[in-house]
Amino acid sequence: MNRRSMVFAIISLALIVAPICAGENSIAFGNLKAQGQTEVNGMPVKAETTVFAGDLVSTKAKSSALLTLAGGNQLFVVENSVARFHSDSKSVTLESGSLGVLDRGGEAVKVNSRGTLLRPAKGKAARYVVKSEGTGLTLSSLSGDVEVVAENRTVTVPSGTSMKIEVADPAPGPPAPQGAGHSNSYANKKGAIIGTVVVGAVLAIALPLALQDDEKVSP
Repeated sequence: MNRRSMVFAIISLALIVAPICAGENSIAFGNLKAQGQTEVNGMPVKAETTVFAGDLVSTKAKSSALLTLAGGNQLFVVENSVARFHSDSKSVTLESGSLGVLDRGGEAVKVNSRGTLLRPAKGKAARYVVKSEGTGLTLSSLSGDVEVVAENRTVTVPSGTSMKIEVADPAPGPPAPQGAGHSNSYANKKGAIIGTVVVGAVLAIALPLALQDDEKVSP
């Protein structure tokens, strides 16, 4: 085989393999609409884009991002917040700040915060906001009961209430294998709930998410 034929063969093989690799590493998570200074993987988003599994979404002051999933569920990344969307399943980790969730029931999106798993109770619809702060989190449920699942127990936040939950630092998990990408942090690192206290008022930052609710969410 001469040099020209070899180069042609290499280029042809690359054209075949590249789409396959892209399909494996580019799983669409949902459609994102940004307001203000929003970044995906450190790159500014002007208005609207597709978020893929493994992407990191961050918002600056007076900014926000609304992510709509294929099934109709919505995630609202509040200002000054960072959230990572995982490649292993439909799950998101709130790394800092606050995240609003509109879950219409059925297959819920998995939300992780400080080593805990957040989900609607009994798989029913719910609207809630989680805020990571200090050594724990504050969870406000606008409608529907919401569970906080930790290593040692599960706490239920009733509809229309807010609860501050203290969480112990997650135990270090085994290192991810090379080339595994961004895995679900809850799978390897689980926190332990060490205290709870009921907060009087629902977080005001839940209001923008509530405005997006065009269907009644039953508790």
